[in-house]
Amino acid sequence: TPNPKPQTPNPKPLLTFQKRTFRLKYLKIRMEVKSPEQRALLLSQTGPSSEAKGLARYELISQLGRGASGTVFLARSRTSQRLLVLKQISLFQGRARAQNENSLLEKMSHPSIVRSLGSFCEGGYQYIAMEYAEGGDLHAYVTELRKAKSKTPESRVWDIARQLFSALEYVHGRQVIHRDVKAPNIFISGDGSIRLGDFGVSKSLHQNLVSEKDNFTRIGTPLYLAPEIVQHKAYDYKIDVWAAGIVLYFLCTHRMPFQSENLLALGALIVQEQPLPIDGYSSDLVSLVNACLQKKPEDRLSASQALSLALNNGPPGQKKIIQADSN
Repeated sequence: TPNPKPQTPNPKPLLTFQKRTFRLKYLKIRMEVKSPEQRALLLSQTGPSSEAKGLARYELISQLGRGASGTVFLARSRTSQRLLVLKQISLFQGRARAQNENSLLEKMSHPSIVRSLGSFCEGGYQYIAMEYAEGGDLHAYVTELRKAKSKTPESRVWDIARQLFSALEYVHGRQVIHRDVKAPNIFISGDGSIRLGDFGVSKSLHQNLVSEKDNFTRIGTPLYLAPEIVQHKAYDYKIDVWAAGIVLYFLCTHRMPFQSENLLALGALIVQEQPLPIDGYSSDLVSLVNACLQKKPEDRLSASQALSLALNNGPPGQKKIIQADSN
């Protein structure tokens, strides 16, 4: 009787076992861990790396922040070892916002706008991967200067103004209003350049104005709201220029131009009052900020006009034209 042929080991049972084990871990995590942050962290640490998909492709390092729209993590790609930001948004609470931000970011290509690195859905959440700006945000930058009792160098204010208005000119040229320009949404990269982020409440326009009816949608942050939004009037791209003017005022003075703990009182200040003068900076810079903070939209600069002023003024040797991908 001929000897039977030796059996070649079949790798499929092992692979199937690995997949089943990962599924069991996933189900156990979904059942036992109620916090979405803890669940995301545990899921990122499970599964064979060779079969990694979705969240398993990333190692979550720390939580950077949490807001009404979701949670933001610092993560590392398991394949490239690159640090990045991973935003987690509930599909049950923020599906529209997640889809809106992802679709807009994928179409943007500008050196002063946060770059999208892809997105995926898993476990009831949408995840958006974005480039990581290791320098923090402008609000934290000003906070550190204030603690040190140091003013923001004028050259730095001009540099930020040029990059911010370049980004807004690009966004507005694609018929998009950001609607949440503020210091915490402007990030600083390792080389000191800035990135405008958080397009979750941005709006694509097919007409020149957003109607009064649409204005009742809650957008933006109260301290940065333009007068026309406070008054529930139609608005356009110039609400972003107003908010950029608030950012520049904050950079120069380390305080907000309009402040009140009462929302009605804050609205009255925004509509009726003038901010305290900016001291210690050139008349050119003060004029730029004031031109952005005009109460009437028709008197306010456009992003293109503000960029032109920023490029043509400021300390010699500090001017830099920012090129964007026109595609």
